[in-house]
Amino acid sequence: FPGIDGVESAKSKTSWLKMSNLPLYLITFLAYSALGILFWRAQSSGKADRLNRGMLGQAILIPLALHGYLLYENLLVGGELNLGVISALSLILWLTMLVYWVASFFYPLVGLQTLVLPLVAIAAVLPALFPGVHMLSQRNSWAFDAHIFVAMLAYSLFTIATLHAGLMSLVEKRLHHAAVPPLLQS
Repeated sequence: FPGIDGVESAKSKTSWLKMSNLPLYLITFLAYSALGILFWRAQSSGKADRLNRGMLGQAILIPLALHGYLLYENLLVGGELNLGVISALSLILWLTMLVYWVASFFYPLVGLQTLVLPLVAIAAVLPALFPGVHMLSQRNSWAFDAHIFVAMLAYSLFTIATLHAGLMSLVEKRLHHAAVPPLLQS
């Protein structure tokens, strides 16, 4: 079967790429985690807005770029699109963080960043922990590629909306009490 050789070749190339990129997966996970901890502490102390607008707010670009490179290496194997559940989840959360980072220039979204960073840290390392090859062989047009990208972007916007709704619900419940904890104030 000619298709089996291609899939086996893609599997071996994917596993080799994941092994060679293992330090990058770990660095990306640690960078997202460290930023998540810093923003969590800043959010708890009420200094998150200042921290987000400074250099540390722009430090998100480092793990974001590393994660983007790892996604590129994982998703495009031999000219084919490797899009399994784990890869799609990692892509969705990467796009969520990217959209958040761009939106943070216009809106104060520090509370969401505190929620998104730990999720993205976990999603960044998942493709290395659970490798899988799910090649999409019907990739013969730019329209199909655009459709996949727009679908992933829609899922990332849905993720942002879900996190925002959960945060608003939590803040609303706390407003009925005497004080809102510093973690939820901004």
